[in-house]
Amino acid sequence: MKCPNCGKSFSFGNICPHCNADIYLYNKTINASIKLYNKGLDMAKKGDMASAEKFLEHSVMFNKYNVTARNLLGLVYFERGRIGNALKEWIVSSSIKKENNPAKTYIDKVYKNPREMDKMNDAVHMYNQAIIYAKQDTIDLAIIQLKKAVSVNPKLIEAYNLLVLCYIKIKKYSLARKYLNRLLKRERKNEKALKYLVELNILSPSKSKKSQIDYYDDEIENVSSRKKAKNSLPYKEYKKRFIKKGEIIAFITGAFCSAAVVMALLLPSMIDTRDNEIINLKNQIEQITSTETDEKTLEIENLKAENENLKKQLEKNQNILYTQENTALVKEALNLEAENNYEECAVKILEIKPEYLAEKEKLQYDTLVESVYPKASQSFYNKGKSDFLSNNYNEAKINLENCLKFANGENFVDDAIYYLGKIAENNGDIDTAKSYYQRIISEFPQSNQYKNAETSLGNIE
Repeated sequence: MKCPNCGKSFSFGNICPHCNADIYLYNKTINASIKLYNKGLDMAKKGDMASAEKFLEHSVMFNKYNVTARNLLGLVYFERGRIGNALKEWIVSSSIKKENNPAKTYIDKVYKNPREMDKMNDAVHMYNQAIIYAKQDTIDLAIIQLKKAVSVNPKLIEAYNLLVLCYIKIKKYSLARKYLNRLLKRERKNEKALKYLVELNILSPSKSKKSQIDYYDDEIENVSSRKKAKNSLPYKEYKKRFIKKGEIIAFITGAFCSAAVVMALLLPSMIDTRDNEIINLKNQIEQITSTETDEKTLEIENLKAENENLKKQLEKNQNILYTQENTALVKEALNLEAENNYEECAVKILEIKPEYLAEKEKLQYDTLVESVYPKASQSFYNKGKSDFLSNNYNEAKINLENCLKFANGENFVDDAIYYLGKIAENNGDIDTAKSYYQRIISEFPQSNQYKNAETSLGNIE
């Protein structure tokens, strides 16, 4: 054995030869822990998990370093649907003994199946919510939560117990017996279940043998039989006799009077009871509706917030994309300028959106506009004038309109406008021709085309 005081081993006696410590009580507690573990193991093999849990809890209480008992206690907790308690015991066990400990295997198996673990956690959450509803005396809501809990995790024994109790409280004995059957098939000697069985046999004795639960022991049968014997009364046999007509009339009259008195006394109470039940149901419905409304409102708010975040992210990504596209356009325009291709360069500059440019590219853009636009405007004017004089009005119109796009007060702007007016007049577009001539008259009074514009305007009016 090993001395708990100095940690050294010795083979005989209750006094440590190394430090003279008396370990008699220590040995007694270790032996008690081992005996309790053996009892717990025996109960677990027999399927009596409730008793096994008690013995193993006491075993660990006597010796917290009893890793074997702690691992088995975790398995019992797991079998009874208490996943949190099981993990706690296995984690403590693995911290005490780090090598060759099956607790690590148990933990890995639980965490490798997260869906099953989530289900168990949901079942525990529903069970806890049902306890709150039961304390608030909203039994119907508690039953709903408990039925969900046992459907998600059929091993959750305490949920079955509470569900049976709720059905007993609202006097639905057949449903209580149904779930009690399921519970006792899992744990034949669950103390709470056996107590509820005694109560059910007293409150609602089963009429057929087939519907009786065949998992209770002799003590429960004795309790039920004693209760039935107490309620049964001796009776005497009486000889038959003929009933007279007057007795029949008197009996019927008395029955009517009794019924009237009973109705007069009980009807108000029955109405009040029914009203209270209706009010309670309305309150429950309002509570459920309010809860659902709050959940929907919260869900809508979350969706709105998520939508706003997505919009902001989209806008941010679009800005980055626009910046990249416009930066590329600036580079293309610089290349065209370097090739003296001012016309295409000017058209490329028109595609650029300067608000998406960085500071460096913005300076390059401004420089391009200042240097390229006048050259492009001059080039488009020369081509347009040549086409106009050659009576090639379609090409002239395109080039002269491009000229005006890039012009900024050059001395040929009035000529370009006049030529566009003549082209519109030649094409039969009188309104457009008028607008061009009027523009020369109003904006360029010193132009050499002023007189020509007045004459042309007078001819078409």
